Amino acid sequence: MTDDLASTGTIAALSTPPGQAGIGIIRISGPSALDIARRIFRSRHPVREWQSHHLHLGVIADPATGAAVDEVLLSVMKAPRSYTREDVVEINSHSGHALLERILNVVLDAGARQARPGEFTLRAFLNGRIDLTQAEAVMDLIRARSERGIELASRQLQGGLKDRLGVVRETLVELLAHTEVAIDYPDEGYGLAPGEEAASRVKAGVLAPLEEIRAAHARGRIWVDGAGVAIVGRVNVGKSSILNRLAGSDRAIVTPEPGTTRDIIEQTVQIDGLPVRLMDTAGYRTVRGAVEEIGIRLAEQCIENADLALWVVDGSHELEEDDLRILQQCRGKPTLAVMNKIDLPARLNEPALMEECGDIQVLPVSALSGEGIEGLAGGIRKTLLAGGRDGDGAAFAPNARQKRGLNEACSLVLQAVDNLRDEAPLEIIALDLQSALSALDEIRGTPAPGDVLDRIFSEFCLGK
Repeated sequence: MTDDLASTGTIAALSTPPGQAGIGIIRISGPSALDIARRIFRSRHPVREWQSHHLHLGVIADPATGAAVDEVLLSVMKAPRSYTREDVVEINSHSGHALLERILNVVLDAGARQARPGEFTLRAFLNGRIDLTQAEAVMDLIRARSERGIELASRQLQGGLKDRLGVVRETLVELLAHTEVAIDYPDEGYGLAPGEEAASRVKAGVLAPLEEIRAAHARGRIWVDGAGVAIVGRVNVGKSSILNRLAGSDRAIVTPEPGTTRDIIEQTVQIDGLPVRLMDTAGYRTVRGAVEEIGIRLAEQCIENADLALWVVDGSHELEEDDLRILQQCRGKPTLAVMNKIDLPARLNEPALMEECGDIQVLPVSALSGEGIEGLAGGIRKTLLAGGRDGDGAAFAPNARQKRGLNEACSLVLQAVDNLRDEAPLEIIALDLQSALSALDEIRGTPAPGDVLDRIFSEFCLGK
């Protein structure tokens, strides 16, 4: 895709979701955008010269037949003051799949080509309007599952992460330059001299801010992507009923028959603004077939990947070996114990349950009556946001690719700090710093390998 985008072709795509609505927008970008607009648009008022950032009322007409297609508002944004830093035209028409498809075909017949997913944003990146962190923030903004997620993505789109990395990069460049001076002029006493003082300088100026940015991943991504909550337990303890109660609808099938759930059933809910992906899993018991075995294996993977596990037990029965086996699976993962069916006569030995749980909070509920469900929702939110994960103070939420780059940069800078303390040769320290600088530049996309760009921008929707 990147090879094609290096060309100067003009692209077009539908930029609003297909379907019936008040308006639909078709975006055109490239050197022929204005010429295409002149060919297909009949203004209500004669236009000698397109005025940038103005709306024009008129009709889209098919040049091949002269037939009018729709009355539209046409907006013109001349380079470089546009999203892509190219000439951009947007056609605001009435919506409807057939109508928008007809207008798009008129545009394509007039000389544009169909844009690929993410191609407009990739052109904005390639033309220097945004860096790679801002380009990825566009997708985060589209996918955000909460108001806080929108806020974090918007801050990153405005350059929150880019600016913070830029400050760290400048410090790193300065330290690398001083190291190179010390290598080139060893007898002059200039530059960075190995030792504890230099190590502390690198640690404070580079490593500490990088680690803070890396920590923002855990605090911020939960608001953008949503937190994964695995509902686990042995068969027939009411896992699906709890999911339905938290979701406020009958999302999962509930029957008295044990083992109803065989696959992962997922439902996203909002708990006081926090997006939570509830995942109902297969119940644990002695395996009774290949399908059930696969379901239990998926449940174990779900626990491993989740941000929080809800260990559900039946308050009307004593603990069983399967209950304890599941609890063992949850060890090392943030966990809440949910004692369900409190509307039935209690048979569970609560002291024994407390002893097994240790510091795990136990929340009594009745999925049947709804008693305790509000407290469970509050416990989920509180546990997920423990340790400052509310995002306060985080102006950005690095994604998985950015986090990998931050991990690499932190590791290389820490290596430089250790080498400075050990008074290793300056050439080795310079290599560490240069490699860390390259890791930061890759996060920002300067330079970015073509396959990395293809992977990132292929996830965008058409028209973006």
